[in-house]
Amino acid sequence: MRLDPQGSLPLILRQSDRGENFVLYEDNSMVIFACDRNLSVSNQCEHWFMDGTFSICPKDYYQLFTVHGMFSDQIVLLVYGLFIGKDTNDYDNFFQQLLLKYDYEPESILVDFESATLKSTKSIFPDAIQIGCLFHFGQCLWRENEREKLMALAFVPVADVIKAYSCLINDFDDDDNPLLDYFERVWVGQKKGRGLCH
Repeated sequence: MRLDPQGSLPLILRQSDRGENFVLYEDNSMVIFACDRNLSVSNQCEHWFMDGTFSICPKDYYQLFTVHGMFSDQIVLLVYGLFIGKDTNDYDNFFQQLLLKYDYEPESILVDFESATLKSTKSIFPDAIQIGCLFHFGQCLWRENEREKLMALAFVPVADVIKAYSCLINDFDDDDNPLLDYFERVWVGQKKGRGLCH
């Protein structure tokens, strides 16, 4: 993606195929693409689905972040964002720019388990049900360690997760386990300890 001499996106990238303005926001850290029609549709969507990808991103950007919505029983791509980073401030800025157009109140938001994305969506959309993607959950656990039964916790009723987790960790060999430290820090939220299974 080449910028013009003034450092802006070329006209072909600034308009939709219908000739609508397609750049919602741009600064040195991000570009948000969405036409007014897509923003209006996203305001009608109760269920949002978000994902970031790092492997197919234009030079000079770190990730492509997308927001999809459930509209007329279809999942439609509504907003694109190119970010130079992936911290909570990046996501906060992205969502705050969207909120300048509409007072979005999605009922649910499905996201991958990127901690900065989760933190931002919980902060910006506190009334939305946060749903994690099972595929990404499994990927994260698989990367940390290819053993143990922690992924099965995704199928335990929410009210029973802590008890089930406590039962599972009784099978671990030692208290100083990097996998458990990671799992508690990222997924459980605090150190739960052993021996709580009864």
